[in-house]
Amino acid sequence: FGDFAAVNEATFAVQRGTIHGFIGPNGAGKSTTMKMLVGTLRITGGSAQIGGHPAGSVSARQLIGYAPEATGTYDDMNALEFLVYMARVCGVSGRVATESAHEFMGLLRLDGLEGRSPRTFSAGQRQRLAIAQALIHRPELLILDEPTANMDPSGRLVIQDLLTEMVRDRGVTIFLSSHVLPELEQVVDSLTFINEGLIA
Repeated sequence: FGDFAAVNEATFAVQRGTIHGFIGPNGAGKSTTMKMLVGTLRITGGSAQIGGHPAGSVSARQLIGYAPEATGTYDDMNALEFLVYMARVCGVSGRVATESAHEFMGLLRLDGLEGRSPRTFSAGQRQRLAIAQALIHRPELLILDEPTANMDPSGRLVIQDLLTEMVRDRGVTIFLSSHVLPELEQVVDSLTFINEGLIA
């Protein structure tokens, strides 16, 4: 960003079929790295690959489900309509999109809220909806930026159980950031630490 290097010489690898934690203090470069991996920020030096494809390419993006720290929704859609729409954008057929929306709302303990606007959700419910939309097209790689930041302890347990299930039963690879190491220790197989844009 101008003369400021938010991420500098960050070299790491994530093994397929694992949960990889990306940790560091606030402002360390975690979100910037994730945005480069999903293609919302241009990489100005070096390179990154996802499944053998350049990060940000169509082929790489097709493999990814992404939940940023703050996710927007559409004011004229209820929660179910939002998830179905996001699935359709990713190429999922109408019937399968609806089935998947119900499935992931159930898995994330949002069942019963299908007809409500996400604007009426608590911060933790909105975060769980964001994770549902990241999973809705059944990606190979799930990238989560501070997925439990706004959740109470019960919500965090729901996410921990879900992530473990996604890897164990569905073969999903998960790359998630946090600045809360004790929480990550419950689920991760490996860790990368970043501080001031550098991998420690």
